[in-house]
Amino acid sequence: ALVHLSEAQANRRRFALSNTFDGVERGGARLAAEIRALARDHPQLTTISLVGNSLGGLYCRYAAALLFSANDGTLAGLVPGTYLT
Repeated sequence: ALVHLSEAQANRRRFALSNTFDGVERGGARLAAEIRALARDHPQLTTISLVGNSLGGLYCRYAAALLFSANDGTLAGLVPGTYLT
């Protein structure tokens, strides 16, 4: 099992405005890109669970929609486990 705290919304500059102000679409796309990279870098992973609170839950929902494959029902090639917001 791999537990990963997303860095997709983190802003590296101290005291700067965070990346959350550019909307759910861009935030969800950043999260989806991060998940794709994790799936690629950790080929041993087979399932994925998404956990988000408030705006994070919206990012998770948007990212899941971007990652979903209708062909095999996976998210970035991973079998969906739990979705918790």
